[in-house]
Amino acid sequence: MNIHEIRNITIDVYDKAPDAKSLADTICAYDSFSTDLTKLTRAFNGAVINPGTMDLYPSVAGRQTTFSNAMGTFNLTNEGILTFIPAGPAVGGVSTASYTVTDNVNRTSEAGTVSLTVIPLASANAGADQEISILTPTGTTTLTGNLPAGATGVWSQLSGPVATFTDKYAATTGIS
Repeated sequence: MNIHEIRNITIDVYDKAPDAKSLADTICAYDSFSTDLTKLTRAFNGAVINPGTMDLYPSVAGRQTTFSNAMGTFNLTNEGILTFIPAGPAVGGVSTASYTVTDNVNRTSEAGTVSLTVIPLASANAGADQEISILTPTGTTTLTGNLPAGATGVWSQLSGPVATFTDKYAATTGIS
């Protein structure tokens, strides 16, 4: 019979807190943004993420489900769905919110961040007012403006004899 003696054993307990990953995205100022933060989190050692513990402002005591800044407002549901609503169509820049999550054995993650680059809605610009003189019944001229992505505009006549636009909804159109 062999008997072996084992000495000086160290057992490390793997007690890892959940992981909250960061996310960066770009949105237009006239669109809201939504994502499922539970897909950005991970628990370890058989633990389970509890989405109802997600906190949008970890540096403030208690659980915060709303966070606002100059760019807009983040809202978080008990199911872990994060939405962002821009402050307005002319607001642009980067909006960042931090979040943490706790698992079912009460371990809390380090903060993850959600950073959204908000692209403001550009204004349509037809340029300076123009006085156009068309001397013949078949005369035409071209008007040129810009059409920002996601925007619409319409050409209109402010005064003078009746004019006809080739396409009053196009950024560049003819007038006769």
